[in-house]
Amino acid sequence: MSNILSKLETILFVAAKPLATKKIVKVLSASEDEINNNLEILRQKYNKPELETLRGVNCSLILRNLMMRGLVKEVEDPANLLPTYEVTMDYLRHLGLNNLQDLPDYDKLHNHENIVNTLTPPVNQ
Repeated sequence: MSNILSKLETILFVAAKPLATKKIVKVLSASEDEINNNLEILRQKYNKPELETLRGVNCSLILRNLMMRGLVKEVEDPANLLPTYEVTMDYLRHLGLNNLQDLPDYDKLHNHENIVNTLTPPVNQ
């Protein structure tokens, strides 16, 4: 398997929603033709039910329901390939909390090297 095919397969495996080809081209520093050719290879390799079985869980339905209820919001960052999600003040109120700092182990998680940039207080609505 080529390096780009492997990277593309990984990106699509973890993606929560469809991705624009131009965004994938930019992230992988490849030509649009190269990405389209590799997408066709992957399309032939996987079909929809097989892919969901491999992923194990379709989190997009859960996230969509949380967003519909106003408990989570999607934050698009043009620099990142995949969106991030933030809890809202309604989510915190539902848990009986006034702010993120009231969450258990907030300080430990907030300072963790893998999530320090994604754990930010929600904006009041």
